[in-house]
Amino acid sequence: MSLETLVDSPVIAGEYFRTIDLATEMKPSHKLDIVADSAAALEIKPEDAGHFSHLVTEANALFGAHHYRSYHFLLTLSEHVAHFGLEHHESSDNRRPEKYLIDEDALKVGGSLLPHEMAHSWNGKYRRPAGLATPDFEQPMEGELLWVYEGLTTYLGNLLATRNGLWTNADFCDEVAQNAAALDRLLHPDLTYSHSDGKTQTKADILKALPNTQSITFGESSVRVYGNTALVKGPVEFVNNAANGATTTLNLSVLQVWLKGPNGWQLVARHSTKLITLP
Repeated sequence: MSLETLVDSPVIAGEYFRTIDLATEMKPSHKLDIVADSAAALEIKPEDAGHFSHLVTEANALFGAHHYRSYHFLLTLSEHVAHFGLEHHESSDNRRPEKYLIDEDALKVGGSLLPHEMAHSWNGKYRRPAGLATPDFEQPMEGELLWVYEGLTTYLGNLLATRNGLWTNADFCDEVAQNAAALDRLLHPDLTYSHSDGKTQTKADILKALPNTQSITFGESSVRVYGNTALVKGPVEFVNNAANGATTTLNLSVLQVWLKGPNGWQLVARHSTKLITLP
């Protein structure tokens, strides 16, 4: 086994353990390996096991192919570990509360976790953004495109959670609405948003225009805080969708003004200038 494979191969172990074969009609093999605090926590309903099998078939339908020799969902159900998900090339390390599989509400709340981490096997492991790739394990990973690929994987994970049956269409829409509400809270009602071409927009304008933005990448920024006001300045790359189906890229120097009030920090003003590349 190569060092790269060894580093990328987590292990789980415990007194109460169970393996469920998923999508047995497909090759290569896919398994749900569960370790829990109790035997009762392993008793997943057959229909929910079917949802995870459906996840495998839907993921392969979405991506069109698979690149791994086999795939293992490692699922730890415990009140004695941190709860998170971590992607790997041929597996994922997923940790949820003990009753995750036997509590329908808990399963729905965490319904996108396994789909999210499986999507990372393609988006992030098999195909890694240039800003995250490193030549060996002695080099620290760069985070330049981290949230671009995390954002895409979040969308794909939510999509797969809906397609595999753990979520309904209404659950998917609720998740989108929650994300929109979170953005709404970050923007001050009196927001003045000035573009590099002189155009100025309001908060309502920005929320309406966001679907036309494909990605936003922030460079290293400086932050200065004056009481309840903060100035944030740095380079930002915008990739926007054009009407003809192509994309346009803008490299800007952006100054943001944030105001701290009853609702926390909110963006109240923004001004940008185009960056010019000298010959």
